Amino acid sequence: MKNVWGALLATLLLALSLNVQAGKNDLSVSTKKLKITLSKEIRADEKKVDVIKRYEVMDRLKKELEGQLQTYSGISRAEVEITSFRLRGGAAGYWGFSGKDVLDGQVVIKDKSKQLGRFGIQISRGGSGKTKPPTRRLVGLVQRFGEKFAMEAGAATGEMPAMKNFFRHKMR
Repeated sequence: MKNVWGALLATLLLALSLNVQAGKNDLSVSTKKLKITLSKEIRADEKKVDVIKRYEVMDRLKKELEGQLQTYSGISRAEVEITSFRLRGGAAGYWGFSGKDVLDGQVVIKDKSKQLGRFGIQISRGGSGKTKPPTRRLVGLVQRFGEKFAMEAGAATGEMPAMKNFFRHKMR
């Protein structure tokens, strides 16, 4: 009988530890070419962490930045730390009260072990969100973050894929 209770207790503890680890994994993303983390300040704010998990911010940002990274051959890894995040909710976001939606970060671009560039990205969207629920506003923030990331990464590496295509078509 003791063995049954012991096995049950061990199974329960294992399940609880897996749930805690899964929750931590929601707050960072790491692939071969991309690492996204949250600053200590954001991790300490339970409300922000809850919003980040609920709206799948890390996954959305990962998809956007991975798409941008595909255009650069000189980047082997990008490390992004989200330093500030705010997504207005409820009536405050709907009517445009109480400030802006914010997504800021610090980025390090690397080629193998060599650092090619380091830059900050600051994105904010204010004004009324009358026709945009929080998810749509978040998508806009993430897209603008990705656009700024692409511009800065291109400057850091000396690669400007959009300009390469522009000149390739103009020279024909």
